[in-house]
Amino acid sequence: MPLIRAEYTKKGRVRFISHLDLIRTMQRAVRRADIPIEYTKGFNPHSKISFGPALALGTGSNSEYMDLVLTDSIPERDFIKKMNENLPEGLCILNARYIPGDSPSLTSVINGAVYSIEADYRPQGGEWEQKILDFFSLEHCYIEKTNKKGRVRTVDIMPLVLEVKQIEVSAGKLYTELAVSIGSSRNLNPSDLAAALEKNTGIRLSNIEFERKKMLVIKNGSYFTPFQAVK
Repeated sequence: MPLIRAEYTKKGRVRFISHLDLIRTMQRAVRRADIPIEYTKGFNPHSKISFGPALALGTGSNSEYMDLVLTDSIPERDFIKKMNENLPEGLCILNARYIPGDSPSLTSVINGAVYSIEADYRPQGGEWEQKILDFFSLEHCYIEKTNKKGRVRTVDIMPLVLEVKQIEVSAGKLYTELAVSIGSSRNLNPSDLAAALEKNTGIRLSNIEFERKKMLVIKNGSYFTPFQAVK
């Protein structure tokens, strides 16, 4: 069966829909677009669409991914056009490519992402700007995380910050872009990083906006896109 990998955005108001609602929206768009999707067998068949790591509610993204198993191949440009004609504003297919059918799943290969954090901060002044810069230079920063079973564990989040790509701090405004680890075993939610910054510096952040800029496949210290991470 043909396997097509699609890159799409999740921006504007749709960033407030849950991952489950996103799945339903994509499934409906596929049906309306008359995409030749393959279905599972059994009593309750569903379309064979799989997604990359879920996005936190309220976080926008420039680059999300999903894989679709088709019954027949259609031109990639037709897939993009038909899908975009049936998706709500904010969801937009950017690119689509056929990949080998035995390619590893998105969740198994995506282990990093580039996020941006934009916020206002108080108090202001050179001393406080330096405190923010110093925070991103810390070797260790420990936070407490509670799992689904209610168990609390202490996590050092700084090893999960792979690279500070950009940081601008001035006049009460913070903007930073960071490459971080994501996935089931090593995952950094940017909201945890923002909360740790407030706790460690005494600075109050407001009007915080998070955005996922890229999803990454990291191998031996090099960054690849999910389109490149195929057999």
